[in-house]
Amino acid sequence: MRREQSGRGRLLLSVALVLVAGLALALAASMPPKDGAAGPIVGSAYAQTTPASPLMQRPDPGDPFPQVQMPQSMREKQIRDLRKYRFKKMQEHGKELAKLAKSLQEDLEKSSEHILSLQIVDKAQKIEKLAKQIQNEARMGT
Repeated sequence: MRREQSGRGRLLLSVALVLVAGLALALAASMPPKDGAAGPIVGSAYAQTTPASPLMQRPDPGDPFPQVQMPQSMREKQIRDLRKYRFKKMQEHGKELAKLAKSLQEDLEKSSEHILSLQIVDKAQKIEKLAKQIQNEARMGT
């Protein structure tokens, strides 16, 4: 039994060493050359020449989210629209929070000191969650 365990341990160790060696080779192939080196490794990302200016770079057709330069007025409009949207969401969450709090108060008045329903606990958790959402939205809105 002990020999089987040590054999498994050796096998796991050798697999781990092979994985680490492969990772090290892949990392070395992707690193840029140091000063005075012969040049980039063929097949690496640095083997391709890139233009000096980002404006001269062509967007990668395979990139699902290409970086696009937007005019300042368009960027400001997006920020305004985002703030309006967040404020509207905060208002909706605030109304829902007030409704839940009133409902919780009514449920508490109906129950006795010896019996609390699970609905009361669920509503309290929903209230807490909504309060945290409103707090986070308010932080992001500024």
